[in-house]
Amino acid sequence: MWENTRVMRAILEEKIRTRAARVGIVGLGYVGLPLAVEFARAGFSVTGIDISQEKARRVNAGDSYVGDVPSATLGPLVESGKLRATSDFRPWPIWTPSTSAYPHRCARPKTRT
Repeated sequence: MWENTRVMRAILEEKIRTRAARVGIVGLGYVGLPLAVEFARAGFSVTGIDISQEKARRVNAGDSYVGDVPSATLGPLVESGKLRATSDFRPWPIWTPSTSAYPHRCARPKTRT
């Protein structure tokens, strides 16, 4: 068990170091949007998730509604593909054979015993 933890930690650390980790931000308000922008500016691919379709539409158009985030900063991040927004809360697959090193840990739900 500890060996798996060390391996997973090393994989995560490498993804963060190389900016290959994907970042998800829930809520694109006065805290979430600036946070998403900073992660994108640092080189990560960011998906912002909000229940408001209007917020998602505006972010994807590069139009900021938060005073601390100029549209001139947001627009290029969206155009480059580093930042996108969605209001789609349909379940996403949490595991595919090509993306998980540990399918046995992700492919089935945990059950109480």
